[in-house]
Amino acid sequence: MVTIATHTGGCLCGAVRYAIHGPMRDVVVCHCTQCRRQGSTVTVGVAREDFVLVCGAKQVREFESSPVARRTFCGACGSALFWTPVQESFIAIFAGTLDQPTGLRTAAHIFSGEKPDYETIADELPCYAGAMSGGSPTAETRDRLDCAIPRARRSSPTEPPLGQVRVRSED
Repeated sequence: MVTIATHTGGCLCGAVRYAIHGPMRDVVVCHCTQCRRQGSTVTVGVAREDFVLVCGAKQVREFESSPVARRTFCGACGSALFWTPVQESFIAIFAGTLDQPTGLRTAAHIFSGEKPDYETIADELPCYAGAMSGGSPTAETRDRLDCAIPRARRSSPTEPPLGQVRVRSED
């Protein structure tokens, strides 16, 4: 399901606030090492052109976590806000930073091949060993990851087009 509306969110201390003026993809639970170490694994994809930083530009900090991704957080409280693939058309917002209600649902697990030994994926959602861009999960993936996954139900949605992150106001 894709939700189209204006949604807002921000960091724990309230210094950084953002708005989304466009569709949001349903929630994806990422089990990769980088998301786990940053402290948030539940993300929502949005087009860069639909994302606006409303306030707190001076508090926003970025960390280049790999050659292909930057992770953004509040410099005042440390809240992880989103990560941005360098050459992709979306921003992955950490769902816990969104104001409620969102109207979203959890759609899948990604990078399940990197899940820690203490974690069991016990729901019926699709599991992908890597990113969802490879299409539907396979029986081999289900067996290897011990995930409860129904037969392949769908292909991954395509990402929306994008521009740069816009800043509406400067603090």
